[in-house]
Amino acid sequence: MGLSLIDFLFDKNKILLYNLYIESEVINMNDLELTKTVEQHTMFAAEQSDRVPLFGALYGSQNYGLATPESDVDTKVWLMPSFHDLYTAAKPYSKELHLGDAHVEGKDYRLMVGELKKQNMNFLETLFTPYYWVHPQCEAPFEFLKGKRELVARYDVKRGAHAFMGHMYNMYNRFKRDEKPKQVAHLMRLYDCLQRYTLTDEPYEDLLFHPHSLEYLMAVRRGEVPVEELRLCANTYMHLAENLLSEMPEHEVNKDAEQSMDYFSRWVLDKRFKDF
Repeated sequence: MGLSLIDFLFDKNKILLYNLYIESEVINMNDLELTKTVEQHTMFAAEQSDRVPLFGALYGSQNYGLATPESDVDTKVWLMPSFHDLYTAAKPYSKELHLGDAHVEGKDYRLMVGELKKQNMNFLETLFTPYYWVHPQCEAPFEFLKGKRELVARYDVKRGAHAFMGHMYNMYNRFKRDEKPKQVAHLMRLYDCLQRYTLTDEPYEDLLFHPHSLEYLMAVRRGEVPVEELRLCANTYMHLAENLLSEMPEHEVNKDAEQSMDYFSRWVLDKRFKDF
């Protein structure tokens, strides 16, 4: 299974080059539809923010096999700060946009780097998804960062573990309010990630995108498991996660990962003044 590259040309007042990286030599229609949607979301965020898009990436259930036909396609878009942003030291742009039922989160790339350092899994995910768009003039720095993604994902393991736990609390509280099965499916997947992240050296890409017991998770998501069992699962997994975190030793931050993120940030900002 090699890394294949397909070039797309998209005419939007000027020609933009889209690079689609799919980790398979066989690309089905669903892959193409997902990637086209990411492209559209990226351009939408650029138009709404009046900023140059650097990188757009899919995040959510399509990445880890939990999508249903009703699932939205959600995208995070990294944006170049405008000259006004830099000159006036304005607060970096950050806005959650809506395109139909889809969520499109546009952020100044400097905030995105900050989220990577916080080990927020929703932002780390953008470095691992095969569905993304990158600005042609920023291919080199993004390929550099993606090449360091496993280091970045374990930059601060304890903070990363707490980030997983934070998402679990979010799913747990949502389930307590509405008892929707999909919240428990996500909670169980997050515990699977947390356990593998803290107790093994398994690649982050594998633990994030290849959950264990996928068939059961899908059964939960489709509402095929009784609500009494869902309540028991939710409470049990929260208890297990809390115990796991309480026994977790201290970890030092990975200096190589920190230097890589800082180097990437300076590289992109340097391009802001040379190429844009």
